[in-house]
Amino acid sequence: QIQSTERKAAYKKQILVDYLPWIEGALSAGTGKQDNVLMTWCVWAIDCREYHLALNIAEYAVFHDLQLPDPFTRTLGTLIAEEFADQAKAAAANQPFEVAYLEQVQCITADCDMPDESRARLLRELGLLLTDKNPEQALAYLERALGLNQSIGVKGDIKKLRKQLNKADE
Repeated sequence: QIQSTERKAAYKKQILVDYLPWIEGALSAGTGKQDNVLMTWCVWAIDCREYHLALNIAEYAVFHDLQLPDPFTRTLGTLIAEEFADQAKAAAANQPFEVAYLEQVQCITADCDMPDESRARLLRELGLLLTDKNPEQALAYLERALGLNQSIGVKGDIKKLRKQLNKADE
């Protein structure tokens, strides 16, 4: 019943310690049975910025084809791609987001069916994070994002990267 998103995240982080034995037990048992507590914590771990935990649960859940419980309406792959893309976009304003998280999300969700717009959001954030470190890979991600969603807002970034890479070739 907490209305503030920030306060909800803080509360989830506070109660996580009570659920860790359950989560660790479910993951280590490896039964692949539907577990609504585990799946809820997959989402909540993202909310409280426990990305490593969220990715561990997501990898397990995708492998075992687990579903998100009500009231979640998106598929697991879609939710993971969109939520991590949103976290990366929000973090970019304040501090850099760890690109390895998005790369892991890309691997985990590679075979997941999701709307093209959702995949494009993930690829856009991956591309933007890699612009300085790996411009060739960044360009590939941004071009793929644009191919999936023409209104993703990366045309200027693509043009700038192409120009930068052409100068480097000369």
